[in-house]
Amino acid sequence: MNNNDVLLVAERQDESKKVGNKTSSQKTLLQIVFDSYLVLIILVIIACVSSVYYSLGLPNLYRSEAVLAPVQDKKSLGSLGSLSGLASAAGFNIGGMGVDKADLVVEVLKSTEFISRFIRKHKIEAAIIAAKSWDSARQTLVYDPELYDAKTEKWLRAPTADRGVEPSDEELVREFRAILVVNKDKTTDFIKVSIETLAPELSKAWLSLLIAEINDVMRARALNDHNQALQSIEKSLAENQNADVRALLFDLAGEKRKEIIVASITPNYSLTTIDSPTLPERKSGPFRALIVLFSLVIAFIGYMAICMIKLVRMQMKSA
Repeated sequence: MNNNDVLLVAERQDESKKVGNKTSSQKTLLQIVFDSYLVLIILVIIACVSSVYYSLGLPNLYRSEAVLAPVQDKKSLGSLGSLSGLASAAGFNIGGMGVDKADLVVEVLKSTEFISRFIRKHKIEAAIIAAKSWDSARQTLVYDPELYDAKTEKWLRAPTADRGVEPSDEELVREFRAILVVNKDKTTDFIKVSIETLAPELSKAWLSLLIAEINDVMRARALNDHNQALQSIEKSLAENQNADVRALLFDLAGEKRKEIIVASITPNYSLTTIDSPTLPERKSGPFRALIVLFSLVIAFIGYMAICMIKLVRMQMKSA
């Protein structure tokens, strides 16, 4: 037997040892898994009990939804649009109409200024921060006694480094954004808005107030824009003596006055409701079954980690 044959035999023996060691390790791991079944049972019991206890302690949540559509300004597409184009060509700037109304509504709904003003106006600070459940018999919120006293309407929570006794606008807006969802359909421009709270009635009421508020805000913005444009037109009228230009500006001023009147008397001037706020019959959360399932997965991962640690220790001792 030459040297090459000796080396080949040695390599085969090494490979056989590696395969044997691998098979032995696999058998050892399986043996550890089966021998440690009591650990698995204990982990499963702990995971089930703790997750069920935790999930049952979570209050039910209910989501109310509504669908809105921006009202198309026919004047801007008709005579006023033509007159504005002529005015721009003549060098008069009476306000642009290039902002998409649906995009503007979405951004206003999400804005800090709008949300904080809505919360303060309707005095729902405690409901957002301190409410822990809903009393269906009394149709009222139940507050955490460590945070808020509903009888005296005083905040009781202990101040920390990043918050005071009473919630700030930043904290209120952050918590409200967690329960508010606003989405725009890019194809239809329809806006879907939803609010999730502790009670069906509360979710519907808040969403109805929110829709009314955004309509008021958008109408006020439109009135402000129209009034500014009218002032600009009237200023141009006072400064210009050209008969043709003055005739154009007179027509523009008349159209702007009409828009101001329409905006003043129309509640849903900017938004129309396609689907009114719903009164949810089924809870939207929490998903208790998923919480229990997730805890079981974590328990199994922990069990396998324990088995692997035992295997490594056995191999280190036998080495």
